[in-house]
Amino acid sequence: MSVLGVTDIAQLGKVTAAGNFRYFETCNVVALLYLIMTISLSLLLRKLERRMRSKYP
Repeated sequence: MSVLGVTDIAQLGKVTAAGNFRYFETCNVVALLYLIMTISLSLLLRKLERRMRSKYP
C-alpha cells in the first residue's frame, strides 16, 4: 500500500511541478505528505502490536 501511495504522490508532484514551475514547493509538499503517511502508519501499527501482545502473551 505504501509503495503505491508513494509512487502516486511522487508522480503527481512531478506533474504539478512541471505545470507551475515550482519544484521546491512541490517537493516539500510531497515530502510532508510522505512523512504524515509514514508516521500515521507507524503509530497505527504500534497500537496494533501492543494490542496483539496483550492478547497473546
